[in-house]
Amino acid sequence: MGKLLFLTTSRPDIMTSVSFGATKNASPTVDDYDDLLQIVQYLYNTRDIGLTLYSSHQETSCVQLMAYVDASYLSHDDASSHTGFTNGISSCGDEPRSCFYTKSRKQKLVSTSWTHAEMKALYELTLTLTFVINLLEESGRPTSLPGIIYEDSQPTIDLVTQ
Repeated sequence: MGKLLFLTTSRPDIMTSVSFGATKNASPTVDDYDDLLQIVQYLYNTRDIGLTLYSSHQETSCVQLMAYVDASYLSHDDASSHTGFTNGISSCGDEPRSCFYTKSRKQKLVSTSWTHAEMKALYELTLTLTFVINLLEESGRPTSLPGIIYEDSQPTIDLVTQ
């Protein structure tokens, strides 16, 4: 189960199935084990699926990063909040074609407000995007800045844009 949970960071197509399987981790049955084996079989059959950076225009064209971020305030029993985000990439001016990284996890520190939880999620996303931008530039792919981040909390948007 732990290995499958780790794989969800690079294979978002299995995230829902693995998350559902993880809910039965405390008292699994043989059927639950068979379900996990089906996920492993799916991964084996789709092992050639991956992220390919290409452009329909030319090899030196730039790429655009796009991300969605959200947080839920006080969503856990211990008063912790939850962070979730996903990153996508496309050629500049095109619609995003691929989701290459997702993350969903409990926040380590207790937030004092909804905006505080959203700011923590945005901060974590920003660290990830900074890493991706540096990686793309080091690999010779120019990146159109700024990346596009979709955030649904107006107070957080107001704080960031001031």
